[in-house]
Amino acid sequence: MRSFFVFIFFSLFSYNLSSQDKVLLSGSVKNVNQESLVGINIYLTSNKNVGTISDYEGNYSLELFEGLPIKLTFSGIGYETTYITIEEYGKINKDIILNESVVFGDEVIVSASLFE
Repeated sequence: MRSFFVFIFFSLFSYNLSSQDKVLLSGSVKNVNQESLVGINIYLTSNKNVGTISDYEGNYSLELFEGLPIKLTFSGIGYETTYITIEEYGKINKDIILNESVVFGDEVIVSASLFE
């Protein structure tokens, strides 16, 4: 019975230690007109495999177990890429505003012909 209590004690103690080194980041992504942006990519700058996207209301949530500082990238088609740095652990709420980006391209010529 004593070993059971020792096991429970150490399990709870180790859980508290491991939960201190995490960041729970959440917030919303909007444009300069305060309109919610859907499908904005949010990912670690150092590892594009770790990330999420904003939902249909522009909200996002991301749980990270990284060493500080944590650098994040916010990007989407038609908007300028924005970078933020997280320098503390815990629950953090960050609302992001993205500026529109205009891309000018060269002239495009479309032609069609019929081969018989």
